[in-house]
Amino acid sequence: MSNSNGCDTPGSMPAPVIEDKQDEIKDLIQLAKSLKASEGKHPVHGKSVAMGVSKHTLPLWDDLQLLTAQLARTPLLDSDPVTTGVVIGPRAEKSLGLDIPLLVSDMSYGSLSKNAKLVLALGADLAGTGVCSGEGGLITEEKNDNEIIKEVAVEQCNRYLFELSSALNGPKKPEGKSAFSSRDEFEASARDYFQRHKETIKAVHFKGGQAAKTGTGGHLPSSKITKDIARIRGVKAEQDIISPSRFPFYSTPADFKALGQLIKDQCGDIPIGFKLSANHIEEDIQFALDAGADYIILDGRGGSTGSAPEIFRNNISVPTIPALARARRYLDSKGLFKGDPYGVTLIITGGLRTPADFTKALALGADAIALSNSVLQAIGCIGARDCNSGSCDAGIATQRSDLTPKIIASDNSSNRVADRRLRDFFRGAVHMMTLLSRACGYSDLRRFHPADLTTWKPEMAELTQVNFGGRTPAQPEVYNGLMDSLQGTSSINVVPDDALQHFKNGFCREHLAAGSREAYESQRKLVTDQGYSQTVKLTGLNMRFQLIPYKPSGTSVVKPFYMAEFQVTERQWAQFYRQGLNESVNPDDPVTHKSFKDCSKFANALNDKLKETGWKCRLPTRPEWQFAAAAGTRTTFYTGSDALGFNGETLGDLDLEQYKAKKGLAAGTLAPANAFGLFDMFSYLYDFVQKEGSSERYPRLLGGHYGCFLGSQSESEHDSSGKESYFKSFRLVLVPKDW
Repeated sequence: MSNSNGCDTPGSMPAPVIEDKQDEIKDLIQLAKSLKASEGKHPVHGKSVAMGVSKHTLPLWDDLQLLTAQLARTPLLDSDPVTTGVVIGPRAEKSLGLDIPLLVSDMSYGSLSKNAKLVLALGADLAGTGVCSGEGGLITEEKNDNEIIKEVAVEQCNRYLFELSSALNGPKKPEGKSAFSSRDEFEASARDYFQRHKETIKAVHFKGGQAAKTGTGGHLPSSKITKDIARIRGVKAEQDIISPSRFPFYSTPADFKALGQLIKDQCGDIPIGFKLSANHIEEDIQFALDAGADYIILDGRGGSTGSAPEIFRNNISVPTIPALARARRYLDSKGLFKGDPYGVTLIITGGLRTPADFTKALALGADAIALSNSVLQAIGCIGARDCNSGSCDAGIATQRSDLTPKIIASDNSSNRVADRRLRDFFRGAVHMMTLLSRACGYSDLRRFHPADLTTWKPEMAELTQVNFGGRTPAQPEVYNGLMDSLQGTSSINVVPDDALQHFKNGFCREHLAAGSREAYESQRKLVTDQGYSQTVKLTGLNMRFQLIPYKPSGTSVVKPFYMAEFQVTERQWAQFYRQGLNESVNPDDPVTHKSFKDCSKFANALNDKLKETGWKCRLPTRPEWQFAAAAGTRTTFYTGSDALGFNGETLGDLDLEQYKAKKGLAAGTLAPANAFGLFDMFSYLYDFVQKEGSSERYPRLLGGHYGCFLGSQSESEHDSSGKESYFKSFRLVLVPKDW
């Protein structure tokens, strides 16, 4: 019932409302007419629209907050350097290094103007990062060389990632044809194409889909197709280009693996990847892994597009935030952790705009972020949202000759034109990311982790598995060598810790000597084939141990053990003995001024604590320590002939006291991890190892002073007095009792 004012009276049922869908119904009636007109000559996908979806329909990056450092973990100083680089496809021999973890996402020549594409390539190159081609292929020009017409690449970027889509654009199609008729025909052309452009193309990914239009092919309206675009794509200029919904000739992981190998045969062992939209996330990632992917670009709902059927843009794909969290968890479950030195790079894209977004994405598990909308705004996009019209007033998403000159690349002039604006956007964004990194206590952007995030929204916590701010985490994790608050030793236990992979964040693959990759793969083989945990943690003391695939000399049997990722720290020593911390030392420095007897006593006492856990603890033997330290290498150091630090500096040239005063000497911060995940196996400290028999009077010391760490010396040779020394420390070994 309604009152005289037309309002529902209390207790009455609401008045029925007819949902107004007149516009949609009119569109469907018009669509039916176009279906009849097309007579099946080309696909009809309905109304096309541009750009991304409304923000209010998505989970928001603003609903995740970063947890910065203060006391338990201290922030860095403003003057402390922060490493910003990332490696794409690290297990490929010709892996692609970027100076920053941001790159230009796939946007095709056709969707964008030629000038816009050239500006994006130049700006990315100036910033030390990469640019993705989009499905239109590499922009080339035909040049006459002694009456021979050659296609020459004109996109100037030293880190160029080529996208191969279902249309197979790039390799030249047969004369008069708009598609290849067979796999053999395509592969013959592909061999020639990738051989000719091997100096330009540094990585290749296969386009499975993009978030705004997966399940249907790319759509480029005829209004945006010039003769040059038609030449490059091998199609006619007078009709819309609609790519197939799936690849012809290739459908299984084995098919794509073979195609990837064909490309590697022409270009060298460059990274081969997949671009996936966030739909069947775990299944599609597994397909990519089975196909040998070196990297994955994951496109979540929320990203932009130049043109897509409205019904697809508005109704498909998992939003970027939960998609990233799911992808990271799945890769972790396969032993492919963030920063894995010979693993799979995870690049996220789709709706990320600001340095805060980028940093949170790194913490949620991305290795890098591919950007589209924000880089377009950096070069002049005004957000008119008419990308599909062909009349972009900024000269970016158009091919009109009266509009494209509005965006130009620099010509050695002092004008701050589009490519320099893009460079400055990247520089400014990364500067703000390093500011957040220092605030969180990290000297490397790769060290961000989900534990650096919180949320006050329960649904966001559920979507991402990030800690909910309204409760204390059940098992708080602490990173970068910092320990939990003193809690006694009653809680000491050994638990698998694969999800953390702490050492990967400090891994500097580019500094490791030959043999490291093989050593790492032998470690991974024990994990994937025999079910070992790659990392275990000693709770209560928060010591982490890495799996070592040790093969004793003269045997064919691997006898694995776990070695601590760095030396026992002052805090751990005090915590175990329930002593107060010495105010004169940094609690996170390795423990020093201890004799061999002191170190052995610590190991034995800890071993007693482990009696009920099924594990035992001890000092390593000399062969164990040497095998673990070398990690497959045969050089003086696992970084080659010189002892190198995290940033490639020669450690032997350091003034130790000056370095200590400026940066400190916390465990795990001097020498980067080797292939097994062990830090500081050469440093200013020597490690005690077990005596080799009752006849050996003095214990052995290994490593130290950046000397030949595969050699050894006795304590008498190092310190004839045999007394406590500042330069002596130790790390522990864990093995199950039944090993």
